[in-house]
Amino acid sequence: MHYDSDAEDFFEILEELIDEGLLVRDSPAHGAAKQCADRGYESLSRAQKFNYDTVIIPLLRKKACSVPNCDERVHQGFGLCSYHQSQLEKN
Repeated sequence: MHYDSDAEDFFEILEELIDEGLLVRDSPAHGAAKQCADRGYESLSRAQKFNYDTVIIPLLRKKACSVPNCDERVHQGFGLCSYHQSQLEKN
């Protein structure tokens, strides 16, 4: 199975969340996230959408840079992407 780069990034983020202990592998929320990446949000059942919306979306927000309009990922322990973190350290 081949995924585009966005889906590959998404699966990488899921693995990071698992490694950080924020998401349990093969949990209902993890399954919903994988299905959403494979077949889209509309393919999810009502229960899966609930898990995705209440568990996955908040976790994904933790992985986004806190600077408005920045879509870059952050790594464990930081609230900023590498660019904004370096800008902060310069000041």
